[in-house]
Formats: sequence, C-alpha cells, structure tokens
Amino acid sequence: MSRWTVLLAQPVPVEPLDVVPIVRVLEKCPAKAFDVEETQLSSPTPPRRSGYDIVVVPGGEGARATYADTPVMGLLDEHVRAGRRTYTVCSGAFVPAARGLLEGRTVATHTGKAAALAASGLCTARQGLVRDGAITSVGGTAVGHVKALALALQIVADHEPGLLPALWTRLDIDPSRLPQVEVVR
Repeated sequence: MSRWTVLLAQPVPVEPLDVVPIVRVLEKCPAKAFDVEETQLSSPTPPRRSGYDIVVVPGGEGARATYADTPVMGLLDEHVRAGRRTYTVCSGAFVPAARGLLEGRTVATHTGKAAALAASGLCTARQGLVRDGAITSVGGTAVGHVKALALALQIVADHEPGLLPALWTRLDIDPSRLPQVEVVR
C-alpha cells in the first residue's frame, strides 16, 4: 500500500462543508494511506512538496475569484497539465477553468452555477460525479458535505479500493446509496 500525498488547495473564503468530509474520510482510512496538506490558493508560501499524487480544489464563494500566480496556483497548473489526478467539489471547478485547464472537458458543479461555468466556453458543466480523464468533479443540488463525502470516497476508490469496505463500515455508509461516477472519457 502506498501513502498518497494530497494537496487540498482551498479558495478564500472556502465552504467548510466541502473540506471537512474530505479531510476526515482520508484521515480515517486504515494504515494512514493518505497524507493531506491543506493550503490556500492565494498563499504566497509554497506547499511542503513540489508535487502531489492528488490535488483537490473545494468550492466556496472564493472559488470564482481570480488568483494571482502564487506557488499553489503554479503547482495546480503543472499538476493538471501533467495529467495527474485532480478533483473538484462544486464551484471548485471554477478555479482550474479560469486558468484554462478545463478546455474541452466535462465537469460537475453546483446546479445554480453550471450556466456560468459553461458560458466560459471552455467546458461543459453537469451535475453528479463526473470523470473526464484525470479530472473528477462533483456538483449538483446536494448539500456541500454530501458532495464532498462522495468525492472523498471516490478518491479512496481510485487509489486504495481495497480500503473501501472497512471505511464504509467505519463510517456507517451504505455504498448502494452513493452516486456512481459518470466517465466521460
């Protein structure tokens, strides 16, 4: 089993309900399979590492802001362009979209914000749990923590699927009630 490095790159302000389930689910995985670092997109301080296995961008009011070329944004650019696993929660999809990183892609975002994201002309917006290449996103009308929980469990499924049964038991989750990922390409 690997120890996967995860960067949770948060907009300011962030939606806490988009963050807490991801951190808590990954922390509860057996054998400490995930090492999560939290930072802000606007931080002038570089992240601890120069590269991560996984980058997650949660949503929140700050997700539609324009971010300068900070070390965190540079890392996000390199990560996505290299085709590495990237995940967004709800309006978090606006961050890579604003950087031109979602061109020609299909992503999920909040139902009320899908038209604005699609209006950029760079990507197609949907609801649900969507995978397009190395980018997986979740959005729709569900409350933020429900979407974030689904995405956190998808991260585990993608990287350590053998841990899911123990995690479902520990979290008292019925896997048949979880959204299925729609693979676009």
